[in-house]
Amino acid sequence: MGSNPTPRTNNKPPAPGLITEHAFWIKKEGYKPSTIERRARILKVISRKADLKDVEAVKIPNASKYWFIGAT
Repeated sequence: MGSNPTPRTNNKPPAPGLITEHAFWIKKEGYKPSTIERRARILKVISRKADLKDVEAVKIPNASKYWFIGAT
């Protein structure tokens, strides 16, 4: 008998297009490189749990997270 691993919450791959698009947009807006990198990392983590195109889906997993300055 084999084991039954728990399936992933979101079977879709992260949305690299959306993350890259956002990174280029905030770069164009004049944000510092450190801010751009941090936001891209945060979006990548969020995209593992929710579809970035669905605002409500993004809100739900993040409501239980404790985000604070300096967290990555």
